[in-house]
Amino acid sequence: MAADVSSDSVVADYALALRDLTVNSKPVITSLTMLAGEIGGSDPNLSATIAGLVEKRIRTADARNKLTGFYLLDSIAKNVGGHFLAIFAKNLPTLFADAYAIADQNTRKSLARLFNTWRPVFPQATLGESQFHTAPAVPRLPLRPRRRDVRRF
Repeated sequence: MAADVSSDSVVADYALALRDLTVNSKPVITSLTMLAGEIGGSDPNLSATIAGLVEKRIRTADARNKLTGFYLLDSIAKNVGGHFLAIFAKNLPTLFADAYAIADQNTRKSLARLFNTWRPVFPQATLGESQFHTAPAVPRLPLRPRRRDVRRF
């Protein structure tokens, strides 16, 4: 029981710390990423809880601040990985499409650049589904070939 209270407290602290994510701040994102790794670590349930908080932050942020939430998601996926990858992959198509649909042109460019860095991170099926979900609202995102796919002559 004490472990449950302790993990509840740590998760509550993480939710509180997410409030500091109001601008694109590398120190804040790095801190939240490290904290997510420490909390979620090898525990799939805690990883799911933290991922849910990050996704909620993206969903509830205003259009200008959704990109910052995606930068945090990106950092956790790339630097912590583990259970977070599969958890984020489940909701990424609709989460991304919803944010992209309401973003201004500059934010869309930034989202597209970020999206292109996910090819080696998330399953291709997830990224393809993300593009499928954005298709009705916006033109297809430019997918750049992976560096290893480009042949030099």
